[in-house]
Amino acid sequence: MKKLLFALFTIPALLFAGCSGGGNPIDMVKTGSLQFDTSVTVGDALSGYQYFSNTSWKSYEDPQKRTIVEFNGVLDYDKFIGSKLQGMELTADMVKNGKKQLGDIKLTYVAQFTISKTDETFDVQFSGLNMAGTNRQTGEAVNQNIPDSDLTSLQYIYSNQPEPSTWGLLGS
Repeated sequence: MKKLLFALFTIPALLFAGCSGGGNPIDMVKTGSLQFDTSVTVGDALSGYQYFSNTSWKSYEDPQKRTIVEFNGVLDYDKFIGSKLQGMELTADMVKNGKKQLGDIKLTYVAQFTISKTDETFDVQFSGLNMAGTNRQTGEAVNQNIPDSDLTSLQYIYSNQPEPSTWGLLGS
């Protein structure tokens, strides 16, 4: 009888412990993978990106009652020194000049993932850069999203290569 009671209470608990339904949506995204590269989790790819100075995750519900998981990674311009893209290398002087042109404008990579209500999956809803700061020429506030519609930036981040838009701004 004791074995039967043990089996009735323990086995279901073990089965449900392996399911993530109703679990933390941030953990679900972090431990999941994207179809273009299933060899690394979303969390490992984003947290391991060498060009971020700091990162954050949050979860919220949008007006349509969708659960959104949002990742933010602040790009560290100095980490781009010596990086190469399409055979060209960013020198310290190029980055210094690029930073001077940008002034106090901060670039943050933003990825938003929508969580499915019917199963334990998610999709990329938004990928792109956010520019925030002050335009050094006009003195006006800047807060602009630059969408990454074809997920090119995300793919570069996944492969730990310099994000092309930031690289281009620093190199121009």
